[in-house]
Amino acid sequence: MVAVVGCEKPVIIPLPSSASIAGGFLLGLALIGMTFIVVRLLASRHWSSTTALVARQVIIGLLVVTGLLMILRFFIPAVLNDIWVLIFCLVPGVLGAMILIQWWLPRVVGKGMSPILGAYTGGDETEIPKPFYARAVAYRKRGHAAEALAEVESQLSRFPGDAQGLMMMSEIMANEMSDVPAALSVLDQLLERPECSPEEAALALQQKSSWELDRLKDVEAARRSLEQLIERCPGTQAALTARQQMARLPSEAALESRETPRKLVVVHHPERVGLMPESAAPTDPVPPPTPQDDGGEAMRLLQHLEQFPDDWTAREQLADVYERKWNRRDLASDEWEKLIHLTTATPRQTAQWLNLLADLQLRSSNGAGAARLTLERIGQRFPGTPWAEQADSRIRLLGLDQRAKAAPKILRLGTYEQNIGLKRGDPSIPDPSKSVS
Repeated sequence: MVAVVGCEKPVIIPLPSSASIAGGFLLGLALIGMTFIVVRLLASRHWSSTTALVARQVIIGLLVVTGLLMILRFFIPAVLNDIWVLIFCLVPGVLGAMILIQWWLPRVVGKGMSPILGAYTGGDETEIPKPFYARAVAYRKRGHAAEALAEVESQLSRFPGDAQGLMMMSEIMANEMSDVPAALSVLDQLLERPECSPEEAALALQQKSSWELDRLKDVEAARRSLEQLIERCPGTQAALTARQQMARLPSEAALESRETPRKLVVVHHPERVGLMPESAAPTDPVPPPTPQDDGGEAMRLLQHLEQFPDDWTAREQLADVYERKWNRRDLASDEWEKLIHLTTATPRQTAQWLNLLADLQLRSSNGAGAARLTLERIGQRFPGTPWAEQADSRIRLLGLDQRAKAAPKILRLGTYEQNIGLKRGDPSIPDPSKSVS
């Protein structure tokens, strides 16, 4: 106990015992646990922002009041005898503590205490409103195109210029409503936005060129869209893909012939083949073309690659023509090496070209060593990747792979007598054809 002197009558304040401190600690833990449960229950309710703010303030006030009561109960029990003193002491203290926790303390402490204070105050971050297109997607899945379009327009009225909404509107117009010109005008609105990112522009221009080519059959318009994509997104994968698409664009005549129904020509074949006289000998078969006769395909591919050197598909076809028709594996290997040394290709595509080069080398008589070196290049360029593991597996099975790709051996059969069982070599066996009935 402590005696306070200097007054008319000494005031004796008893100090708390260890049992009182331990009991207060356990009671405080119980109150904190109950408060945590109440906070979780309140957080599970979907209230408005104003109601949630009031609930947070009330919880903070209850915590502060509980702490002050614990201090007064175990350290200054005499104060509890006068209820008015308690009220006049607690009300300013609670208000001051709420102001301290809610406004002043985060500014002083900074971000270090923000996660702890945010658990009680709800944080100071405001949620940015975003458009909601789930209803429009649900309408599209049910086949209600008009309702889906109305829902997208409703969201765009709140969030004008949203790229996702404009793309969805154009898809609904083109696919569900078959109004391609209106869909293209929506894509033009998206591209005219000042805040349009390169990714959004690439996606819109790819879609625009696809519709212009497939739906409107306008090759020049599709070419202009791809050129605009290359201009707006230079040095990107989308620009590289656009250059390859430009190289594969068909001509107007090819596009018209593609749309023309194909005619099936029925070739007349001889009837009653089994009843034909023996003098009717079959016509001589047309000799197959020589391996070197490719009909000018190699020259056509070379001219095409001079104009569009980024056309990977044409270079792959040229390598195939060199090997299959001209039997020039050296020229085919050069074309595969040109593809492998491209810096704009993805690692997956490069690994695929290296595997195709190894296949070419295995088709030669002594190409196992060259194929091994080619497969080891995959592990050196892309270590720790699935393509490197696949190359290691192929190296272990390289001998079996080469034997599987080798040309099959031709077994030549000799000339043997036929109808051995029908021959009448023994004169003691009667011949049924010469028997007299």
